[in-house]
Amino acid sequence: MRVDEREVVDKVNAEQWDSTLGLHSFYASFGWLEVAERTADIPPFYLATETEPTATLPCYPLSMESPFPFCRIEFLARRFVPVCADGDGAELAARLMPTLFLGGRNPAHTGFGTALLDTPAERETAAHVLAGYAERAAAERGLNSVGMLYVDEDDEVARRVLAERGYASFSHHEASVLKVTGDDLEDYIRSRGRYGTKVVRQEIKRLDRAGVRFEMRPFGPELRDEVDRLEVNLNRKYGGTFDDDAVRRLREMIGDLLGERVLIGLALVGDRAAGSVLVLRWRDELYARTAGFDYELTDGLPVYFGLVFYNLIEYGQRTGVRAIHYATGTEDAKRRRGCRMVRQHAYVKGLDRELHKDFQAAVMAGW
Repeated sequence: MRVDEREVVDKVNAEQWDSTLGLHSFYASFGWLEVAERTADIPPFYLATETEPTATLPCYPLSMESPFPFCRIEFLARRFVPVCADGDGAELAARLMPTLFLGGRNPAHTGFGTALLDTPAERETAAHVLAGYAERAAAERGLNSVGMLYVDEDDEVARRVLAERGYASFSHHEASVLKVTGDDLEDYIRSRGRYGTKVVRQEIKRLDRAGVRFEMRPFGPELRDEVDRLEVNLNRKYGGTFDDDAVRRLREMIGDLLGERVLIGLALVGDRAAGSVLVLRWRDELYARTAGFDYELTDGLPVYFGLVFYNLIEYGQRTGVRAIHYATGTEDAKRRRGCRMVRQHAYVKGLDRELHKDFQAAVMAGW
């Protein structure tokens, strides 16, 4: 089975590429490939098997300076492989850079695009071929490692193939997926059980008393400065993990390239924005990407839950959305509001034999 490599997204057949993708796969879709390519610090490349039906895999070389920390293996290893937290272990994690990130550039649901293939055996064969090609391409580019860092717990094909190829693995975050059911918010509230129903009703009443209202709007140019202000607030509150300028450029590129697929959820107190959430629509799924808040206006109020959950659920019920994706973080809060939690697993292969052996030992030491 031969592999076709394309180094420019314009050379990819958008319709054919997207047809290879199943659920949870927006960040490997053609629209996101355009965004990710425009914001990459090192040019990505795209792999597709030449035989029919096709299987696909986007590939992203990342340096230590790449402004996408959760996609860098050294960042993830220092947080979830105990031996790599500091000292020699942190140096070991740094030696894995630069790396090749396999799958859609996003911290959740990375995998192989094999939806057109009928059987697990066919999907595994295609995944082996794509992974092998990616490993050789990484070595040719002088990269130190290859990783698929956010493999779903239930993605049996990717997990089996990467394990068979000798990748070291460790588990870390949980991604959150909320199934949208019912005709209105009251249906959702009743689905939460006795305790959950009480909590949700209390939160909605508090928001109503405070005069907080919610809107969904297209992400037009007039909203960009306000959304930027709110998201910077959140990043500063939680330690400045992200590069604000890089996030702003990415957000603007999303608006420019994805157009009507980009929505902004707003929490409003009077005529002032108390919070925002950037939402992407693909097929019958929503992807809640980034949020931000005015903490003076939201102090003590459950604006986060109203904006990111109850507002999006109502919108989804009105517009035929089947699922809302919340990626990783705040797992307990998302679980209590009905999300299915999907454990994420990182698979990593050092391209130097001794480096790989050392990292495997570091991973095993944490078990």
